[in-house]
Amino acid sequence: MDGMLNSIFRFLLPSEISLKNQKLLKNIALFLGLLSAIAIIFDWYPLTMFLFFHFV
Repeated sequence: MDGMLNSIFRFLLPSEISLKNQKLLKNIALFLGLLSAIAIIFDWYPLTMFLFFHFV
């Protein structure tokens, strides 16, 4: 059972991420951060909770 779980996690969470995927993830994080800041400034309450969640 442990071997099966390890292989699933090894597939889903690789130890190395390609440069292309790393840039994509950084751009998504930047976009969500900017949206979160805008939502906080304009006091869009429910949206701030969902956008800020990835920083926790």
